[in-house]
Amino acid sequence: MKSWSRGLFGSLFVFAGIIIAGWSFCLQRTVHVQIRSDAPIPGGIQIYYTDNPKDGFSETKSIFVRQEGTPAVADAFIPVNKLARLRIDFGSAPGNFTILGGFVGTILLPPWKAWQFSSDVTLKSSLDDAESLMLFSDGIDPFMSVSFRRPIRSAWTVNRNRLVLALTLALAIALAAGRNLTRRSKGKNLEEGETRCSSRPFVVGLSVTELAFLLSCAVYYTSWIFQPFNFSPDEAMRFEVTRFLFEHGRLPINEEAIGGVWGVSYAHIPTMFCNVFGALFMKVGSLFSSDPTALLRAARMLSVACITGTVFWTIRAAKLLFKAPFHWLPVCIVAFLPQFAFIGSYVNNDSAALLGCSLILFAWVSAIQRRWNYGTATILSAGLAICATSYYNSYAWILISLLMFPLTYTVRNGRTGLIRMGLFVSAATFTLGGYLFLRHLYLYGDLLGFATVRRFAAVHAAAGFAPDVRTSLRDDGYSLPHMLFGLKWVLGSMMSFVGNFGYMQFLIPSWCYAAYAWILGIGVLGGIWKGVRWILNPRHIGICKWALLVSLLGCTTVTIGLSMYYSFTWDFQPQGRYCFPALLPIALLSAKGIEQIVDGTALRKIRGAVVFATGLLLGLVSEASYLFFLGLF
Repeated sequence: MKSWSRGLFGSLFVFAGIIIAGWSFCLQRTVHVQIRSDAPIPGGIQIYYTDNPKDGFSETKSIFVRQEGTPAVADAFIPVNKLARLRIDFGSAPGNFTILGGFVGTILLPPWKAWQFSSDVTLKSSLDDAESLMLFSDGIDPFMSVSFRRPIRSAWTVNRNRLVLALTLALAIALAAGRNLTRRSKGKNLEEGETRCSSRPFVVGLSVTELAFLLSCAVYYTSWIFQPFNFSPDEAMRFEVTRFLFEHGRLPINEEAIGGVWGVSYAHIPTMFCNVFGALFMKVGSLFSSDPTALLRAARMLSVACITGTVFWTIRAAKLLFKAPFHWLPVCIVAFLPQFAFIGSYVNNDSAALLGCSLILFAWVSAIQRRWNYGTATILSAGLAICATSYYNSYAWILISLLMFPLTYTVRNGRTGLIRMGLFVSAATFTLGGYLFLRHLYLYGDLLGFATVRRFAAVHAAAGFAPDVRTSLRDDGYSLPHMLFGLKWVLGSMMSFVGNFGYMQFLIPSWCYAAYAWILGIGVLGGIWKGVRWILNPRHIGICKWALLVSLLGCTTVTIGLSMYYSFTWDFQPQGRYCFPALLPIALLSAKGIEQIVDGTALRKIRGAVVFATGLLLGLVSEASYLFFLGLF
């Protein structure tokens, strides 16, 4: 076995071992049991449990809970992986099951359809829709009900003491690793754009460490897809088109696949990237299982592939723009953003748009650092085609590419071959993404689908949702500043940009927002510092770098402006995912600002530790958000 392959597998095993050990150390499996009554029970409740059906109950495996308030609720988190039996004693005396004249005996948990009760339990009701079992006493009012999730599900909870210890060890490792990185890079005088981040062999443009990080991200993002159907925005409507293509072998037309109150289908617009390739993933998944849930998760794997691909191209672009170890900063900002992982967990086009943006970004950066060739032009064409067929809010990257390509080509390659290369990019983009638009133009005579959506919505939308009766904030006389600040569009968009799960109703822990706000805020300050330096020495920067800066700012401004315009003139939606095509520019510019602050101060002596600690903090934000996400269902 070659040395580089041994190093690859060794790094993967070490990385996986660290992750597994950390999770096993900080987390524990618990089962949530909830008991409700209409009045507090004197003496509280003693809950006994066993993980072996043959074992008896003992005080060593028991939890005492006291109910408070009216109605009284007792919550217990039992730290076991597999419950065998559960006994609940009401009152202070052990073994006393008396409940206002009623009697509840031992409850056998698995299998769940083999419940056993004392003969004194007079009424039992199994409610499938509520996923609970209710036990009543002998009818003396008030009654007691005992409710469990059925089947009982264990969940991850954090052991705080172990977490503090793990964080202390991680910070110590971060400082040690940072000092090592600083010593290794000292005296090398690496300039911006150099990629000598590792002396080990590269695989598909990545070092062994970077490849291990990417594979770990892919596994991590995959673990997000096990959520209920339509838990996330618009998944039901989008998946309906994907399922239709999977079942019928063609895309739906006219009234086919119309769903929801809007009276339209996502097949009425040509941006169906996730539907076409999602159906392909379902075809592959159907070779192994025909279960509807398995097929849904197969379609979601397209989103996982897209955001993992986004991380891949972000790593490659960052290595061309940053000196080691700062190239990890934009990668961590993107990869650990909670909302980024969330959009990779369900059927949507946001993840595909991000992939297209990352391809375009790498093509720009590669051409600036080197020169244009047919390989780079093909990557650019693929990014343009994906953006065109995914989400309209990513079209800023397409428009700015029309300016970036000829400008950077002329500077790096000269004028010779510009027309030929331009025709190649146009032909490749049209070949990869033109079919959906030509199909739409043929069927409806509408290139972008806006008129088609209005026509079908006018006929099929529910009352109050038709285009002719719906009004916008602008129609109602609201001003733009009132929308931005009075209706908190800015705050809502910023918070949901970092993380807001479900249909914009589950905010992640507040410290996660604060962590990203601090990091991005410091990046902005450093960016202003670096911008001032550029303005004072414009000749030393070069046309291409100025063009890249203006392009990144332009993509950010246009994307946020489009989201703002949509909320003001059509449908008030302060959703951060509508601004996601600006994620890569925000990450790159913020990372450059942090790099400027570190290199411009005494922190440059411990720059490795700063980068490691920043990545560790962002990783903790992502992990905390993931645990919160798991607790939602």
